[in-house]
Amino acid sequence: MKTTLVPALAAMAAGALLLAGCAGGNPAPSGPAETPSSPAPSPEQPVDLTVAVWTGSEDHLRILNGIADSYLAEHPEIGTITFETLPWDAYNTTLATRIGAGQSPDLAWLTEKEAPEWIANDALYDVQPVISADPAYEYGELVDSAMTGWRVDGATYGYPFSTSAFGLFYNATLIREAGASDPQNLEDSGGWTWEAARQIAASTAAASGKAGLVFGAFDFVNWDNLTTLHAAYGARPWSPDGATCEFDSPQMIEAMTFFHDGVYRDRAFPEPGTSPDFFAGDAAMVITQISRASTLKEAPFDWGLVPLPEGPAGRAPVFGQGAVAVLASSPHPAQAAEFFAHLTGPDASKQLAAYFPPPRKNLLNVETLGAANPALSPEQIENVLVQGVLNGQVKPSHKNWAAVNDETKTALDELWPASGDPAAVLPKVCAAIQPLLG
Repeated sequence: MKTTLVPALAAMAAGALLLAGCAGGNPAPSGPAETPSSPAPSPEQPVDLTVAVWTGSEDHLRILNGIADSYLAEHPEIGTITFETLPWDAYNTTLATRIGAGQSPDLAWLTEKEAPEWIANDALYDVQPVISADPAYEYGELVDSAMTGWRVDGATYGYPFSTSAFGLFYNATLIREAGASDPQNLEDSGGWTWEAARQIAASTAAASGKAGLVFGAFDFVNWDNLTTLHAAYGARPWSPDGATCEFDSPQMIEAMTFFHDGVYRDRAFPEPGTSPDFFAGDAAMVITQISRASTLKEAPFDWGLVPLPEGPAGRAPVFGQGAVAVLASSPHPAQAAEFFAHLTGPDASKQLAAYFPPPRKNLLNVETLGAANPALSPEQIENVLVQGVLNGQVKPSHKNWAAVNDETKTALDELWPASGDPAAVLPKVCAAIQPLLG
């Protein structure tokens, strides 16, 4: 048995996203389950389960609690199921603290970038035996591209209940007033490219005095939110096995040069230190996930939504994920895994699809997702969300994500000023992170 609990928690306390448990399949969990204060459950002693989430939305929690209630009605061996909201800005640190104190939740929400790290540190429980044994689970309906980061060596460590593609929203009013081309017209005619997007952004910014194209939540800090650009150039930060840095590849240098020129030469993308809000009318375009469409219901401008532009490598959809997993440190992992199967099964997934695009082929359709996104047209749902998930790739992740991400951000700081040179800086990024990749 390999236990990495202590060093992992130390790293998380410093802001890293490392957790740990026990190695190998579904072992008896370390921590609370092995202490005298946590005896094995029996029919006379129902088990209470806790699920850590980052949402405080009453609508989200109403659906989640309804799913839990339906499970409790048929499972007297479970006493209560509690969805505990942890604050987003301290979510991972709070979760680590709970685990380190022997108060681990049984299940938890995670994002795609943490998956390899948690799995590598044996922090997640293999639910494959439970979900594959039940025909009603419809395991074959899970989209392979969405499950890639959660399946390892025949094991399944999580379910990405929210698999949301990135699209490009645009302010048609600003663009029209600037005399620039409409992105939807370019998409329809086969001319929707990154070069076209940068040209529209530059001309609209110059005419309106507002921002051009905003990469949502990037802010020259969250570099992985530029994946929507990198992927269209055939670039990636490291090799598929995570062992070799590829920031210095010709494709990445070309993509970053395109971006840097767009910031300082064309004024198409906002400069560092600015935070224009597309949804308040402060920018011509923004790249973000389509869940933001609901904020445009009463927008004082005409708007549209198109897929990500094509680049030298063609069209490359990208999606992000929120997943639920059973923690290896759970006091009751076997019972938690059974509830996991209910929480992520077809019926629950259909309910959650009201807010979260599911990774199930039979639910990735205009009918299901249209009800959840009334502000979008059927064409927008099909072309951006459905096709974005079915044909897309997930944002970058790594088994040593916390350390690699920190070093990458630091090394990229040299690129963001006007004097930054991608051809000179990106090899330095590789020099900084390569020792951490193996």
